Amino acid sequence: MSTRATIKFSDGRDAFYVYRHWDGYPETILPELEFLVNQVSKHEKRFDLEYVVTRFLVNQHDYWSKHKIPLEDYIPYVITYDFHGDESYLYYCNLITTDVGVNEHGNVIKDYKWEFGTLED
Repeated sequence: MSTRATIKFSDGRDAFYVYRHWDGYPETILPELEFLVNQVSKHEKRFDLEYVVTRFLVNQHDYWSKHKIPLEDYIPYVITYDFHGDESYLYYCNLITTDVGVNEHGNVIKDYKWEFGTLED
């Protein structure tokens, strides 16, 4: 069975959910979020929710294209309206409070803050 995950990107007012069908382990997702934080932390649009989510999805496209994996066969992320309910991991990324974290089956296993473009414990 696949290890599913959902990332909730929020600005305290609105939210976008991005669902991953497989390989949703923290070892996979947290480096992707850290890469995103490094990209947007000093950008003037770092509090623009639509920009940050789009940047995250573009990063995924770039990664999969670079590794020559046909995206028509393997789309790892999709935008969704809420948590699906079948996830092993739930991630959150709040642009205003700068909180990033992960829950496993409802239990918080790691919390971070965006600090100087990286995720800090």
